[in-house]
Amino acid sequence: MKNKIDAVKLIRKIRDENYERTKKMPRVEEFEAVKKRSAEARKKFLVDSKTVEA
Repeated sequence: MKNKIDAVKLIRKIRDENYERTKKMPRVEEFEAVKKRSAEARKKFLVDSKTVEA
């Protein structure tokens, strides 16, 4: 039997973690943090996707 992913629970967990990480940040700082994490994720995705054969 396949493992099932509870998408609602997963999204709630991610949102809660993001809220806790940024709740005391000014908006400008929060946006900069999101941009930085996004850039890191894009870089990782691009590196990982180049290693996968189509």
